[in-house]
Amino acid sequence: MNNEPANIESVLNVDRVLWFFAVNSVILNEDAYNTMYLHNYYVYQLGDGRFQIIPWDLSESFVGGLLANLNSYNDHYQRNILHGFTPLVNSKPLVYQLLNNPNYKKTYLAHINTIIEENLYTIAMRNWINTWQNNAFTPMSFDPNNLFSDAQFYSNIDTVVIATPTIHLAGIMETMRNRIPYLQSVAALSQTQPIITNVTQSLQIPLVNEPVYITAQVTNTTTVTLMTTISAYASDFLPTPMNDDGINGDAIAGDNIFTALVPHQNSLDHVKYYIKSENNNTVKLQPQRAEYFYYHYTVDAYLNQNKPEISNEALSIYPNPAQDFIQVNIPEFENQYAVQVYNMNGKIVLESFNNFTNQLALSVSHLNNGIYILRVYNTHMSQTQKFIVKH
Repeated sequence: MNNEPANIESVLNVDRVLWFFAVNSVILNEDAYNTMYLHNYYVYQLGDGRFQIIPWDLSESFVGGLLANLNSYNDHYQRNILHGFTPLVNSKPLVYQLLNNPNYKKTYLAHINTIIEENLYTIAMRNWINTWQNNAFTPMSFDPNNLFSDAQFYSNIDTVVIATPTIHLAGIMETMRNRIPYLQSVAALSQTQPIITNVTQSLQIPLVNEPVYITAQVTNTTTVTLMTTISAYASDFLPTPMNDDGINGDAIAGDNIFTALVPHQNSLDHVKYYIKSENNNTVKLQPQRAEYFYYHYTVDAYLNQNKPEISNEALSIYPNPAQDFIQVNIPEFENQYAVQVYNMNGKIVLESFNNFTNQLALSVSHLNNGIYILRVYNTHMSQTQKFIVKH
């Protein structure tokens, strides 16, 4: 981190760390690396060679029992979102090297805004607390070693319990009633954000080498990027610029609809992607919880995972487009085979089994107009072909 910060993503899943920082900061988990104390986490190396952070010991979330450790409660409630309790110094490289990077900093702030938007509704939070209180009350009340009364078990949600002169126990709701207004006052979190809507994928179940274009309507932006990966660990997302120039798959220039070609077209590539939009001050992601959540599809999704051997003889369908039926010329399979027809949402709409002939007639009169994929397969071979129904 200190010697090669530009290459940090080759050894660290940076986005997981930024989410870890963001959650700690919003809910005032004061016993964590980027808040008051510099511990209580693990790092674990996954099969992709990157280390991923694992939170550990969250007992001081919502401040917990640390409320009296400083001069004022507001020292906690108004904890700086960028560097926590201490200044942003290089003796804390996990924070220093990441949040000194403008791109990582804006992504971190975007994660904080997502947490605020999606989770910090006090009514929903209170209902969640009530559920867990009710679940915990009976076993708690029978515990012979309780340090606090039943009344304090309930009151501490909304008010501070002073256990000793140096141990003041913050309440969850009381903490957030003070934390949320502070977060809403932070200028870095109130900048005009890009707006991303109408994310579309040109093909839902593409075949091998078929181009897939991703489009999105984006405003308040200077750059739009398609982030993609085929990593089984949902890591190593790489950027592809999305453009609104009327070429390379983009329909109309200047209409705020940005387009990019997905750079993965191999059979059984499990493509994961999200949209990243940026302006001078902020970053916006879609889905907002990327890189934990993302859009995804698999090239040749209908193929067996074992990728059976493909016959050299071509599968053919006619007439194509078809109205009432299709005649399928089927390559010679060693054994019996099965036939499946998929619509473009990946749903099987027609099936036929235990056929031995090399020609097959299938009725398509009941299918809606559109594009379909016919698959013929057995345990040894598999072939697919597209056809169109047009009544």
